[in-house]
Amino acid sequence: MGDLSEGLAGSPQKAIQMANSAFKAVNKMNLKVPFIMTKGNHDITGPGAKEAFEKVYLPNMARLAGHPSLQSANYTTTLDDVLFVCYDPWDRNPEGLQQLEKSLAGSKATYKFVMLHEPVIPVNERCWHVFRQDNAKRMQLEYYAAFGEKPYDTVNISELLTSN
Repeated sequence: MGDLSEGLAGSPQKAIQMANSAFKAVNKMNLKVPFIMTKGNHDITGPGAKEAFEKVYLPNMARLAGHPSLQSANYTTTLDDVLFVCYDPWDRNPEGLQQLEKSLAGSKATYKFVMLHEPVIPVNERCWHVFRQDNAKRMQLEYYAAFGEKPYDTVNISELLTSN
């Protein structure tokens, strides 16, 4: 679920080397099942780490997950009757959450898993979570977790979450 490497390699060249070494270790496992992973904060931390993620991680993630290609860490993979939706909490593109919703709603898979590195809903005040600075999205995801359905009016969501 992310953090395949420690990050903070020290230089862009070392970031590439660290990323290649991480996938070399995964490849040595000779897995007989797809390896589905998400982006972790350590995978993109330090000089050159974001570039290493684009150059090394994404092509390897695509190959190991049996995905034709990946343009970002927001992606879906279906295996038999199971949908895996990987969400990148560091992608600031507002379409990421819309893509997640569309993937879940459009899939006829019996089992659906959403995978991301950071918790969606905080478990305590020290716990980082995906939308800690975006109240509208945070409330939307809290509503999903509580009621299992898509909210249509964020004003009503707020009222539901604060009333007892």
